[in-house]
Amino acid sequence: MMALSLILVFLGAGCRSKGTLNNELKIAVPQKWNAGVGNTNSVSGQWWLQFQDPKLSALVQEALTNNLDLRVAAKRLELAQIQARIADYSARPKFAASLNAEKRQSNFIGMPFGSGGVIRSRTKSFASNLSLNWELDLWGRIRHAQDAVELDAYAVKLDNAAAAHSLISQVVKGWFSLGEAGMLIKFMEEQVELAKLTQKQVEIRYMLGKATASELKRAQANLAYYQFRLSQILDSIVRYSRALELILGRHVGHKSLGTPELSDSLGDVPVGLPSGVLRRRPDIAASITRVMAARARIDEGKAGLLPSLSLTGSAGTSSNQLKDLLDGNFLSWALGSSITQNILLADERKARVREREVNEERALLEHRAIVLKALNEVEQALEAGIYLARQQEEILATARRYDELISLSKQRYARGVGSLGELLEAQRLHVESRMDWVRLKKQQIDNRVNLHLALGGGFEPERGEK
Repeated sequence: MMALSLILVFLGAGCRSKGTLNNELKIAVPQKWNAGVGNTNSVSGQWWLQFQDPKLSALVQEALTNNLDLRVAAKRLELAQIQARIADYSARPKFAASLNAEKRQSNFIGMPFGSGGVIRSRTKSFASNLSLNWELDLWGRIRHAQDAVELDAYAVKLDNAAAAHSLISQVVKGWFSLGEAGMLIKFMEEQVELAKLTQKQVEIRYMLGKATASELKRAQANLAYYQFRLSQILDSIVRYSRALELILGRHVGHKSLGTPELSDSLGDVPVGLPSGVLRRRPDIAASITRVMAARARIDEGKAGLLPSLSLTGSAGTSSNQLKDLLDGNFLSWALGSSITQNILLADERKARVREREVNEERALLEHRAIVLKALNEVEQALEAGIYLARQQEEILATARRYDELISLSKQRYARGVGSLGELLEAQRLHVESRMDWVRLKKQQIDNRVNLHLALGGGFEPERGEK
């Protein structure tokens, strides 16, 4: 009785309460974001709908259905759930049935009877048996092991949700990369046509003796340069298409994806409150789940150091005639119990438990790192959004000034007071500013996607979040 009391004291001292775990998981979260964003409206679950692009929505659903990496992850989840069910079975009694048949010959050599020859004896035996072994979960070892495996399966499910969220962001970015390339192609085609017109004008002026051979060569080189740039962007369309097809799980070149228009306005920034990130992001939920699984394994390990009690039983028949196996007169049975205690030295006992405690401490640190990274990702995306909006205004003003410069350079060149170099440089700066404007629009979309990814927009917000 004294030994049992000491075991109970040891077990109670080793187990930490759920409240203690909750306190360890708590992380100080700011009341509001540091970036200058006052909007705290709810985060949308299907955030890609804000782009109002039916083709994009269809591509997202196609990727969620056909992406091979996501399908592999689904099988990984299915396997984890099956393993969790198998772990549940460990608490059940173990039954085993057997049916044995034996025919044996024995030789008796040198016996003082039988005229000194070899005497042989042949026997037959038949037996059936049903056995039972049931470990009573006195200390919760089996239960804690089941909890750990079930929590692992749930963490895999959350990992899959995070993977799906990331996949959606890749589809959106890939789709609008095609849109960016499409707009750049239009600008570059316009520039190629303008370079052709400029070259033709210089050729006429050269034949009239109003332009030098150097100016003609420069105009020809200018056209060749823009044709090369156009070829580069056309090649990027192919590369973006192939990358997106892979994400969608399509065969290469199955059908044309098309090129969308880039949105002029992305609307308000739906940031929500910082505390909402902890509830929405699946990777944070997965890290919490893994801490809980590690805690369950500590409890399992401590319970495994205590004595285990098993009930055993068997019933069966045995005879030298097969037909007698069904005869109740030949029935035999046995019931029993066993207590098993692993004999370990103190240092080994401590090491076995400490190993699981270190795993829990590591999981807790990883959880804290994930939370801090998540908050940092939101802050970075919010700050980047402010800077990109400012740059967008500046590049639009720059493009307007270059447009005015082109008109002035054309007039000066037509009157013969300006050089061809000035005109070509003005045209180059103008087209570069327009292309920078397109790239900035794409960067704003990418940053908005990153913001939704950081906010955990793949999860619907909890009720009451404002």
